[in-house]
Amino acid sequence: MVNSIRWRLLAWQVVILLAVIAGFAVTTFWAVSRSTFDQADADLFGAAQVLLAQYPAGDEKPELAIPAIYRHRAGPNERDAPYFAVWDRRGKLLASSPHLPPDVTPERRPPPNEGPRPYVARNDGPNREVLVRGPMNLQLLVGRPMFREWNQLRSLGLWLVLAGVAALVLGCLGMAWLARAIVRPLEKMTSTAERISAANLAERLDVPRRRDEVGRLALVLNQMIGRLQASFERQTRFTADASHELRTPVAVVLSQTEFALAKERSPEDYRTALGACERAARRMKTLVEGLLTLARSDAGQLRMEHEPVDLQQVVEGAVAMLRPLAQEKQLTLTAELQPATVVGDSARLEQVVANLVANAINYNREQGSIRVTLAPQDKHAVLTVTDTGMGIDTADLPKIFDRFYRADASRTGATNGGAMVGSAIIGSGLGLAICQEVVRSHGGTIEVQSQPNAGTMFTVRLPLKD
Repeated sequence: MVNSIRWRLLAWQVVILLAVIAGFAVTTFWAVSRSTFDQADADLFGAAQVLLAQYPAGDEKPELAIPAIYRHRAGPNERDAPYFAVWDRRGKLLASSPHLPPDVTPERRPPPNEGPRPYVARNDGPNREVLVRGPMNLQLLVGRPMFREWNQLRSLGLWLVLAGVAALVLGCLGMAWLARAIVRPLEKMTSTAERISAANLAERLDVPRRRDEVGRLALVLNQMIGRLQASFERQTRFTADASHELRTPVAVVLSQTEFALAKERSPEDYRTALGACERAARRMKTLVEGLLTLARSDAGQLRMEHEPVDLQQVVEGAVAMLRPLAQEKQLTLTAELQPATVVGDSARLEQVVANLVANAINYNREQGSIRVTLAPQDKHAVLTVTDTGMGIDTADLPKIFDRFYRADASRTGATNGGAMVGSAIIGSGLGLAICQEVVRSHGGTIEVQSQPNAGTMFTVRLPLKD
């Protein structure tokens, strides 16, 4: 219960409400009692002033009486009757009223005779008394019982307690409902989140209709779950694709070795079997190197040199490396290159150019052409590789850089089943993904434009060296 947000929220709300109610009750009681005693002091002080005015100037015996108006203010009951007493400066009682309580004494120090409160007010049991200074430093006391006022104050205190308890109960009920209303969506989100696992990422949290903090939290969590789902799906697809791609060469190696070891073979049969195993091993090597490159890139551990690179020289080298392959397929490969220097890793950049040119050769039509251009433009080196091949369908363009993604069977079938030509990876479904990672790590971009049966153009933009 202590770890429950609902109960902690409710406890704090009860404490705050209790403090507010108690503060309101105490303040109200204090203000009313202060007003009551101030009014009583004002009446007693007024009566004292009237008695002082009646006090004789000489040695005559004073005959004093509290005015009727002040007696009426005290109340009609005999127990509420006001009283007075007069002492000389030595404390000798000079005059008093019939209702003077016993043991009433003057103040040790004379009351003040000026200032905002020219009197001394005090409580004597249930009585309220006011003392003023008279002529020849005599002290005049006027007092009266406060039973009626004390009864009113006790009634007020009781009503304040009852009203406070009622307000506290109602407030607790309201706060309990409010806390439940706040926590209920969180509890539902928790229950749903507990059901979500790697095998059930399609489920989503219920989003409240109101777009408050809880609603925004549900939206954010749903977006996060969506990203996790996409990541898991990519990982699952990546693992399945990698397994599928590696299964074929492994099967070739096994079948060829079983064939060669089944019985005595001729030297030509052994060479054929070993040749098939070598090609399968090279394909596996190509796949493993591509996977290793992407894994290092994902982990941020892809080692890159950061040095000035003559991109024109890099492109010329890649084109020269692949020109025999183009000639073999009776394709025209042209290059229009301008000087451009970037900062990066020349080997990785050569791999990008080789992959793009190799793809252009591999997916071209008979007697087609490949055009490679390089030119500086807007502080960038812009490299384009254009072919006259079969093109890529519009629906496939957004996925063309996905790992192991190949547009269709015709493009797949055009490959040799995955191989390395120089630094180019052909037919594994990883070449363009590696190109994108390498270009991105150099702070550049790679784009593709294509029309089916019209050709494809890849455009790479890399920041020029300052």
